[in-house]
Amino acid sequence: MKEESDTVELQQQFFPISTFHAVMDKWSDLLDHDPNRNVYTADNDYHNFEFAYQLLADDVLILHQKTECHVKHRMELLPREEGKFYTLKCLLDQNKPARLINGDKHYDMHQGTIAFFSNYANYITELPAGYYEENLQIVISHNFIDEYINRQHISHPRMQRIINEPTDCMFVIPQWPAPVKAKVKQLAQTVLDSSSSAPNKLHLLTHISNTLDTLFRLQVSQNEETISPSALTQNVAHQVTAYLDERLSISFPGMDFLASTFGVSVSGLKRNFKQELNITPFQYYRQQQMQLARQKLEENDNSVSEVAYQLGFDNPSNFIRAFKGEFNITPGQYQKE
Repeated sequence: MKEESDTVELQQQFFPISTFHAVMDKWSDLLDHDPNRNVYTADNDYHNFEFAYQLLADDVLILHQKTECHVKHRMELLPREEGKFYTLKCLLDQNKPARLINGDKHYDMHQGTIAFFSNYANYITELPAGYYEENLQIVISHNFIDEYINRQHISHPRMQRIINEPTDCMFVIPQWPAPVKAKVKQLAQTVLDSSSSAPNKLHLLTHISNTLDTLFRLQVSQNEETISPSALTQNVAHQVTAYLDERLSISFPGMDFLASTFGVSVSGLKRNFKQELNITPFQYYRQQQMQLARQKLEENDNSVSEVAYQLGFDNPSNFIRAFKGEFNITPGQYQKE
């Protein structure tokens, strides 16, 4: 670590999950460790931070970190070109924008930004003085992907490349999808709560695999990056409906995510839908999803519960309520008729 003109420059290399405590011990003169709470802390002239962690064997490391910068920070993470593991980083909260630099690509990070990359990545984060951030990082082994993730759900070419090849590229989503947001916040709270009570590790592994599966299935468009406003026609509504039509078997991605993906404001997206279709994006999505549900129910080998899970509902009762709200009849009654 060095200081130049009120800027702190830091370098850190990726390290395997199995060496987590060994790496932390090397910084023991700068960090305080409370092993009973699974928390590391630091407080000095440059910054203070606290991160809670959960280490699940050699397959998963979860970090919930809070950082406050007293001066400008420029932090470089160096690649480790051996082994294969991945990081999902979610920005939960911040008070100022930050910048992420990956090769010739620059990303402005705001609350809700998600980045996915492997240990072959090389990136720099620039944090202004007075910056505050809360983030969740999930580091997972390649073995975890093989055992817990259905690769058929990984449809985006950049995401496939990160998982299948040694590459320094990153996958960045400016605004998290609503289902992923809910899962990430629940996971962050679980890690914080684990400082006072031991978590169910099998439950954590299941939660992480569900979060990743939801993210992979809720991919942004097949373009390499999110769509820019200049690439859009005036009729955003029809582009969004086409996007939703391909994703009726998963949860609604949320207005913030759709607006960010298609380069418009939330109010602009609502206004365009109202003008073109006289309904909201969610109403359109739910109507189309229930039409698909009705088709599936007409197939005799599908039970109500099976259709519910096929359409991405967490439990059948929510599906029954949505179906009845659309057709004024329960799915079970519909099948009988």
